[in-house]
Order: sequence, then C-alpha cells, then structure tokens
Amino acid sequence: MGGVIPLLSVPTLRDAARRQRAAFYVLGIQASLRIFLPMKKQILTAVALVVVLAVHAYAEPPTDSVSALLVKAGKQMTLQKYSEARELYVKVLDLDTNNFEAIKNMGAIYSALGDQKQALVYFERAYKIKPSDADLSNNIAVINSLNGRSDEAIKYYEAAVKLDSTKPLLLTNLGMEYLKTGRTDDALSTLRRAALRDTVNSIIPFNIANCFSIMRKFDSAEYYYNRSLSRGSTNPQLYYFLGVIERNLGKPDEAEKNFKSAIAQDPKYTEPLLALGLSYAMQQKYADAIPLFEKVVALDPKLTSGMVALGVTYAMTGQQAKSDEILAKLNKVDSTMGLKMQEMIKVERSRTQKSDKKP
Repeated sequence: MGGVIPLLSVPTLRDAARRQRAAFYVLGIQASLRIFLPMKKQILTAVALVVVLAVHAYAEPPTDSVSALLVKAGKQMTLQKYSEARELYVKVLDLDTNNFEAIKNMGAIYSALGDQKQALVYFERAYKIKPSDADLSNNIAVINSLNGRSDEAIKYYEAAVKLDSTKPLLLTNLGMEYLKTGRTDDALSTLRRAALRDTVNSIIPFNIANCFSIMRKFDSAEYYYNRSLSRGSTNPQLYYFLGVIERNLGKPDEAEKNFKSAIAQDPKYTEPLLALGLSYAMQQKYADAIPLFEKVVALDPKLTSGMVALGVTYAMTGQQAKSDEILAKLNKVDSTMGLKMQEMIKVERSRTQKSDKKP
C-alpha cells in the first residue's frame, strides 16, 4: 500500500542542532498518512466471506436410501469431515443425478477444501435446478468475487438480496462488493440496511466507516470505526485506519495509540509502522522513528516510502553514510525517485555546509 512520499523543501539551517529541531517537513507526513482505501485485497483479508452450507437434517433417518445418505452426509458436514461427506454425496448423486441438496453441498465442500473452480461448477449446476435459492446465489457471488469477477459477483449478490433481503450477510457481501468497485454511495446504503438487521457483527460498521473515509467524512468514519471496536474487533486494519482518521482530525495522541495497537496485533504490518515512525519524526523523536523505519525496510525492501523515510531520517541526524546506502538501494528499486532523493539531500548538504562556513 505504500507509495512515494512527496518531498518538500527543507529550510536552510546554520547548524546540526537547529536542523534537528526543524519540523520534519521533508517526509510530507500528511501525504503519507493518507486514507488507504479498502481495495480488493484488503477487503478480502479483512472479512471472511461466508459460504452458506445447506445441511440436510432429520431427527431420525428415514428409510429410503437417498434421504438416509443425506442425513449421514449432513452429520459429516457439521463435523467438518468434508472428505467423508463428499463420498456420501457422490453416492446420493449415483442414485439421484439431479439431487439439489447433494449438488449444492458438493459445491460447499469443494469451496471449504479450497477448490473454488470445482465449487463453482457444482453451485452453477445447482443454480440451474433452483435459481430461487438466495444462499446459492450468494455462494456463486462469493467465488466470483474471490476470482476478481466483480461484475458477476454483484449480479449474483443482487439476485440473492432480491430473493431474501432479511439476511444481513447477503447485504453485507453486496455492500462490500460495491465498495470494492468504487460504488461508495451504493455500498453505504446497502451496508446501512445490513446494520439495521445485525447489531452484533463488527464487520458492518467497519465497512460503513470505510465508506465515510473515502468520502472524507472523517468524523463519521471515526464514529463507525469505534463502533466496530466496541463490538470486539481486533482487526489490525481497523486500528490502523482509525489512527489515520484521527491523524487527519488533529488527534495525534489517539492516532499513535491506534497505530501501536495495530502493530501489537500484527508486528509485520508495515503501514502502521511507517505511520508511527512519521509521527515520531514530526516531533523530532528521531531515535524512536529510526527503528520503526528500519523494520519497515527490512519487512519490505522495495517499499519506496519506507526507504525514503529511513534515508532522509538518517540524513537529518547526520548519519550520511547510512543515508547514502539506503538511497543507493532506492535507486535500484525506483531510479527516478532515487535520483531525485539523492539530489535533494546533496542540495541540503551543500546549503548546510555554506551556512556553517559563514561567520
């Protein structure tokens, strides 16, 4: 998610002490602490899209063999013994080729086992038999979403919601897909409908907050991120996004607290590491900032924003050799950015040297 940090000119100072007391303009913190929009990958990692299983259930197995097999298979599904369940559903289909429940649950089994291609084959086969099943439309939509086919996903999510508008899961999935494709207004209205039907799930207010973040309605975004936290979410993205919002609202202490919480949940999450480091740098806490920047670069050596932050911080603290080393590496990743960065530091060094020579 990191991008190139726009560079701003640094005031010419007469000595190193005053140079360190200067505001950390060079990193352009407001640019780097931008709202990171919830793109496809983030959404899919933040929320587990649920495949609804249609498990056959009877108090006692009936006497006919198909129904008896369905009961046994349903029990195996409940126990998450998918291989055993699959064998039983295969037997059902040997006896009844078009058995809707067996076909649908075969799709659910393959999905649970990670074979989404085969899962989609069974779900689409079941859909031809019973297109009025809302959960089935949802399942087809989920797989299309996972495979990056958002247009198809939206078509089936909308069909699912049309068939059953009372299930918050269906509304949530549709709202998230709208959000992924930039239809923020549609996403917000759909997620609000889901919120009316589910007052427990933390995912819904999280994504409502994402909508407001995109709209730059930061007060509303902050409110809904906090609502998600109040529902027990420990998602590191939630803490990070909330920290960004609070930074934009002029609440640096709260922002730092949430960046630290995000890092505590995921120590390898580079964005809050970088954001916290920049916050420290703005306060001239370079000794605290440098280890964070070093960790960012170690975790992602090609993240230019981390490299720039570390290279400039080294330069600001007089560690020129280390700064040169970082910037040389930056040249290999992004030669244009590296050249610009090197030139900027050279200019600043020259100005400082000339200033120091003056009586």
